[in-house]
Amino acid sequence: MEAWLMQYGLWFLSVALLVEMIALPVPGETMMLYVGYMVSKGVFPWVVSIVHAAIGSMIGITIAYGIGYGLGEPFVRRFGRFVHLTPERFEKAAGWFDRYGYPLIAVGYFIPGVRHVTGYFAGMMRVPYHHFALFAYFGALFWAAFFISLGKWLGASWQLYHKAISHYTWWGGIVLAILVFLYLIYQYYRQKIWHRERQWIEAMLSTTISLRRIRFWVVLGLFLVLILSLFLADWIEDALAHQTGPFDQAMTRIALGMEEDLGLFAFKGVDRLVTLPVLFALGALLIVLIWRYASTPRIELVFLSVMFFGAYGLHVYVGMSSHGGALSGWLKFPDSTMFLAISVWGYTLYTLVRLVVTRMRKKTFWTVLLSLLIGTYWFYLMIDKISSGTKPSALIAGGLFGLIWLVLNLLTLEVMRHILEEVEARLTRLTRL
Repeated sequence: MEAWLMQYGLWFLSVALLVEMIALPVPGETMMLYVGYMVSKGVFPWVVSIVHAAIGSMIGITIAYGIGYGLGEPFVRRFGRFVHLTPERFEKAAGWFDRYGYPLIAVGYFIPGVRHVTGYFAGMMRVPYHHFALFAYFGALFWAAFFISLGKWLGASWQLYHKAISHYTWWGGIVLAILVFLYLIYQYYRQKIWHRERQWIEAMLSTTISLRRIRFWVVLGLFLVLILSLFLADWIEDALAHQTGPFDQAMTRIALGMEEDLGLFAFKGVDRLVTLPVLFALGALLIVLIWRYASTPRIELVFLSVMFFGAYGLHVYVGMSSHGGALSGWLKFPDSTMFLAISVWGYTLYTLVRLVVTRMRKKTFWTVLLSLLIGTYWFYLMIDKISSGTKPSALIAGGLFGLIWLVLNLLTLEVMRHILEEVEARLTRLTRL
């Protein structure tokens, strides 16, 4: 691969990614990581390498789109095996495309076995070209920029660091899959749950409070907490055994490279968004929103206090204990600032979406926008902390602690809120009899 790249230059990368998008077995991601390493040595220009990779991917997926559009599903099913488009891959990608639609065209680049066939499915399903081009070309550019930049920042040890990072990514994949599963379950059962509630209210078939919905979400919430706890336990075990060293080194190199190449110095000091004055202002805003819009304001104010004061108290305790004492070495591991940022701002996002965004017309747009803003803040906070000397493993541990604290509080809040709502509805009905 190195000899061909040196002989033919970046055009070899373009052609290789082109044929991969037609479903031929080419290790495109590994090749882009290697090109990124060559960029770090000054052999290839950074931006030009990304452009070559993106153009090759765009042309390849456009050819696949044209084949799917012109020849249709029977042709691809009959002759797809000659380019490793097996029936299993076909059915897998079809299921993903039916479930997630246009965004899969962009996200599919990062899913092995799916990116090779999304172009065919987009064509067979007669996706309008302007919609296809928007998602496919943006996804190709982002995919190329991600892996080439990753190889550049990891440098000469990109193979070793890639292995170290991959060791933990399967846990992240499990958590992400569970979150997607919970969302799909919610979408599937939402209308059925509402239909049953309406029947219960209108017909008054029972004198007891229905807890089916509450039990359902309790089980799913506790399952998510269990997965996060197992991930955290595995992470702590590796940290105590000093096995997170390669991961910390890799992530530190990536963070410093991003800070230098992307000009992230301007975002220094983002940890001020979890200082006491900011938290008081944020709490005051949420109190006003809860008191005005919430159906059960008193119980929600109680949980808001527990969430904020509990998170800040743990943050202060860990910060004070990390400066001395027998447990100081351990308490430095889960970063308390990341714990506070994840828990408090995650709770804020949930409250804003539930009480404010649901009253707007473009609910999806505002939900995505708020999620991106807070997610970007978490990202910049991690970069800032890593560049200041905090170990990435400590940040991830703090983030996991924050997620567990957040999920437990939200789970308990929703259980209590739904119980009170059903009790009030029941009492209101009885007073009318």
